[in-house]
Amino acid sequence: MSDVLTQEEINALLSTYGKDEPDEVVEVSVASPDASSPAARVNKPLKNWDFRKPERFSKEQLRTLQMLHETYARYASTSLSVMLRTQVKLSLVSIDQAIYDEFVSSLQNPSAIYIFRMPPLEGSAILEINMGIAFCMIDRMLGGPGKARMRVRELTDIERTLMRGVVDRLLSDLGASWVQLAEIRPEYEDYETNPQFAQIVPPHDPVVLLSFEVKIGDTFGSINMCIPYSVIQPVTGKLSAQRWFMESTRKGLSRRSQLEQNMLRQVSVPVKVKLGGCEVTMRDVLNLEVGDIVKLDSQVGDELVLCIGDLPKFRCVPGAEGKSLAVQITRLISPEEVP
Repeated sequence: MSDVLTQEEINALLSTYGKDEPDEVVEVSVASPDASSPAARVNKPLKNWDFRKPERFSKEQLRTLQMLHETYARYASTSLSVMLRTQVKLSLVSIDQAIYDEFVSSLQNPSAIYIFRMPPLEGSAILEINMGIAFCMIDRMLGGPGKARMRVRELTDIERTLMRGVVDRLLSDLGASWVQLAEIRPEYEDYETNPQFAQIVPPHDPVVLLSFEVKIGDTFGSINMCIPYSVIQPVTGKLSAQRWFMESTRKGLSRRSQLEQNMLRQVSVPVKVKLGGCEVTMRDVLNLEVGDIVKLDSQVGDELVLCIGDLPKFRCVPGAEGKSLAVQITRLISPEEVP
């Protein structure tokens, strides 16, 4: 038999495969792979990933940032309550990672956008105050009941000056709450009303978004904070929860010790010098008159005893400082000398 097909054989084969025949169904049974095999791991449910939203912070670091700004919310609540002379409650609602363009797109126009710096950290951040709650604060500072305006508009020069005081107080509280993470000194840099003009970083740079809910009486509003990743990056190594708690405890003890020292420095302590002593009978005491002389048991050249309160502490010699009597401390009294 020849290995080369003739033209008639080729035509016959083509005509056979060209006929309309039902498709053959082939059943393939695939054995279920073992859970430990690579094939089993490949079959896990897939998760969507947005490459425009980089995850720069771990869950532990975000948790540390959350605890830090919950402390900030408590500080700010107290400060605003004193400043506005009414009950103010600031609560952290959410903390999230995003790109800067998403944050800018979420803001209304006009908005009260305050750009601030956080030296010694490099770069700028944003504090955005909802217009409704801003007008409520202004109304309180001007002696009103604290009602928000229905019509949203830009702030006047006087209103901006009033709100600048609020922002300075909020930035001061931010520095106080960050003391466990870094010694920062937040300071006001600029003010914008149009979000598109507040370009502190490129649009696709990662940022941390912090949303706070503000309640002033019956009025609710929001305050948002946007901190670029490039600003926090130098201190990300300190965002470990364990390290944060250790640092918090250490600085807490240091502040407590300093506070105790400051309080002790303000305590008034009586200091007196004992010239000498003698023993007399009660009869002699009752018979004492002006001009009588009482002989002490100390000599003119002897060292005197200086007492702190009632405790003998130093030896000293008498003298004068200008027109005032004085003593010069010569040595510390040893415990063996104390009766």
